[in-house]
Amino acid sequence: MVSAGGRNVVNSIKLMNYKPQIQRIKKKLKIAQKTDKHLEVFGAKSHKYLIKEPIQNQHIDTFEKDYHVSLPDCYIAFLTEIGNGGCSYQNSAAGPFYGIYPFGENVDEFTEYPKDHLRQSVVIFPTMTEAYWAKSCRPIETDENLSDIEFGQKMDNFYAGILPIGSQGCTYAHGLLLNGPHKGKVVNLDLSRQKPRFTYEKNFLDWYERWLDEIISGDLLIENPAWFGYAMGGTDQELISKYKNVSDVSYKYECLNGFLYKAKLSPETVDIIEREYLNPDNRLSLMALQILTKTDYTRAKPFLRQTFRKSSLQVLQYVFWYAKKFSEDWIPEITQILSAKNIDDKLFRFATYLTAECRTDLSGLVKPFIRHNDQKIRDQATYILEKMKARI
Repeated sequence: MVSAGGRNVVNSIKLMNYKPQIQRIKKKLKIAQKTDKHLEVFGAKSHKYLIKEPIQNQHIDTFEKDYHVSLPDCYIAFLTEIGNGGCSYQNSAAGPFYGIYPFGENVDEFTEYPKDHLRQSVVIFPTMTEAYWAKSCRPIETDENLSDIEFGQKMDNFYAGILPIGSQGCTYAHGLLLNGPHKGKVVNLDLSRQKPRFTYEKNFLDWYERWLDEIISGDLLIENPAWFGYAMGGTDQELISKYKNVSDVSYKYECLNGFLYKAKLSPETVDIIEREYLNPDNRLSLMALQILTKTDYTRAKPFLRQTFRKSSLQVLQYVFWYAKKFSEDWIPEITQILSAKNIDDKLFRFATYLTAECRTDLSGLVKPFIRHNDQKIRDQATYILEKMKARI
């Protein structure tokens, strides 16, 4: 057995690998605080970019012995070199959303029995599909004979081996994997059983540094930023490089999706995105068009016209989300849609959203739908007509 003193020496050697990153994070934390001087980033009004003093290694040792776990070195480096706790929710330190929980606190957020739970093997993984997750949840959602104890045990299994490290509000939280091939990685969890969303970074420190990078770059200061960690990060050059160097379509899609949440794209990147509209994969082509509509509507307009024939819903969504001030451009298409006898309620919803944005009075196209057979369509028609009347 290694003595406490020997263990500390081993830890010190391991943590030396993180020294350059620790120094970068300390500097970036100060820069981020200055960049977000009005505390506009989600959660900043709570944590105020404050972190209290680091903790000593003996606290780490005690926790690991009590819970029979081995904490990731990246997390230990944060606690012992950067700090622990602060002034946010549950005394959390500055960090994504409402911050990073004080060490050793809120460990029972995912289970009533953390001493059993934390040492168990992690059962979720980054590449699991929606179908896999739905199948995993099915027993507790369909078995009406489960006792409360059995239900709790099955729920605990979902989050085995994951340490709660922070709150995102409501039922959402982020956790740290304590074992398995992805040890040290951060995962976004919803305790209401939505599928877990793994972050894209290799470990806790990479995830934390990315948060600071996106504050400093302004990506988290735009009007509608992505929930941090739910989309792929990196500069536009880094995302383009990743996109070009992989063949997996799903990964390529995630790369493109990351561009939607950048504060600004370089002209060179926009050129590449425009060319990707011609990608033979429809999913990638539509995502490229969405990015282009958000970035440069005038440039996207001819492609939107081409795409309308086969993907009218997506085109109306992109225009409404990013270019609603140009709704008048789409009156012929809106008229075509609202003249159809059979119409999908979602397509109807976005077509009428745009009618309400037009200066031209299109209420005559909407009025017949207040007597439609579909309740959703009737409700939407009533809502839009009231909105158009209020505008006048």
